[in-house]
Amino acid sequence: MKAALPYLERSKTMMSSRTSPLADTSLTQRISRYSVVSVVSTVLGLTLLYAFNQGVGLSATIANVLAALIGSPPIYLLYRNWAWKGVRVERERDAIAQYVLATGAAVIVSTFVVFVADAIWGDGLVSVVASLVGYGLVWVLRFALFDTVVFQQ
Repeated sequence: MKAALPYLERSKTMMSSRTSPLADTSLTQRISRYSVVSVVSTVLGLTLLYAFNQGVGLSATIANVLAALIGSPPIYLLYRNWAWKGVRVERERDAIAQYVLATGAAVIVSTFVVFVADAIWGDGLVSVVASLVGYGLVWVLRFALFDTVVFQQ
């Protein structure tokens, strides 16, 4: 727990020193907004995964990667413009690159879990649940990375 304290202290300090009314979001607000965007992302990604796998007939692994590729740009915009609204990103290109790396890591974990589940059970619904588990494993880490690096205050 001690490792989290500097992060929380840094967030409190930054909140009190902000001048922009748009940037005046607490850690709780950012976590709440991140959670809402994550739900939107999850619904979009799992819908695309299921449609590509069951509707189009692609393997669950390929369907998972395609779902992530299609869903990532609009989800980045939601994170950038709503979850961390008012935060100026000094270098947009760097923020996008960091987002792509974080999202890529999540896709790798999710796709691995989907691949294993598909190999064992071969069921589209099980692949959807596996994808959800894979993304869930990295959810907290992604928030910390987005809040401290990608959309740093």
